[in-house]
Amino acid sequence: MKMKAAVANLALIGMMPAAIMLLLGCATPAPVDPVDSELERKASAARNAFERGDISRSADLYIEALMRSREIGKAEYIATHAYNVALCHVLLGGYDRALEFLRQARYEMDRAGMNTASAHLVEAEAHLAMGSAEAAGNAAEAALEEALLPEYRAQAHLLLAVLHLNEGDAGEARSEYRRARRYSPQSPLPVQARVEEMLARIAMADGNYQEAAVAYDRVAELFKAGGLYADMAMSWAKAGESYEAMNEDAAAGYRYFLAARSMYGMGETVESLKLVKRAIENAERAQDYTVAEQSALLFKEISNSVKNP
Repeated sequence: MKMKAAVANLALIGMMPAAIMLLLGCATPAPVDPVDSELERKASAARNAFERGDISRSADLYIEALMRSREIGKAEYIATHAYNVALCHVLLGGYDRALEFLRQARYEMDRAGMNTASAHLVEAEAHLAMGSAEAAGNAAEAALEEALLPEYRAQAHLLLAVLHLNEGDAGEARSEYRRARRYSPQSPLPVQARVEEMLARIAMADGNYQEAAVAYDRVAELFKAGGLYADMAMSWAKAGESYEAMNEDAAAGYRYFLAARSMYGMGETVESLKLVKRAIENAERAQDYTVAEQSALLFKEISNSVKNP
């Protein structure tokens, strides 16, 4: 399973998988014994597979690194690679397995005197995906108690915002968003994007399409700057929906075009066709013939690629 597919699936449940994925565990260099070349080789291969988007292969390789870490017997190595395996399982949708490895990781983290905030965050996401709101909330609160880095605190507040939004309490969700935003400027771009994305989602829930549209525009630019292009494309599409809801056809058409173009570049032909059709419809209604023409050309190219793969 490739990374962009995993991210897209997790995004549907309303959590910040890309941010967690980038900042915790698999994408960060794991501690390796400088004299143990076998562990270093296994960990490096696992990280390379993760960065290529081959999460399933990465999970298998991290298991090998975990086994070597157990053989060496150092708690910090076992903790790191048990955590990495768990994170991969979350991205693959194997939440029960992820929770098992997270329990191992937390035990070893405690033995090694490591901070456990990252493990609690991923545990919260797993529970959220499984529909266990209370367990997800408890894990997010535990992460807040342990979190020292601003990006961890921001993500914990965003998790709590998701829980409130899922319960239909946009007011409390907005309060958690404001708490998350306090830590946003000191956080990496993916987390900044997720913070603004939460504002957009809250605005949509409130029916404030103007606020949502402006927020999704910001989110798309942040994802673009952070190199998260699948998330950027989805944000352009959401911005298009927001502008369309306000009958701002020209703005909607252009955002749908941007989303379709990016999706097509990633090889997502089915989704890009849907988006480019909406781009054409909105651009024609707005009599924006430049965007309509470019969208029509893109539609033709995508259609031809489907007929002649």
